[in-house]
Amino acid sequence: MIKKIIAYSLIIIAILNIFLFVTKRIDSLFFWLIIILIAIYAYKIQPKLNI
Repeated sequence: MIKKIIAYSLIIIAILNIFLFVTKRIDSLFFWLIIILIAIYAYKIQPKLNI
């Protein structure tokens, strides 16, 4: 299950990187906020996945 979370995180980060590359106008703080929110979400759903 940990591998699944890592895979999903990598996919999300890849999508965000493409989005940032296309726009090039988004503040880096906004990008890090999204990363933090993803980390919090992954941490909260871990108990439900029986990791």
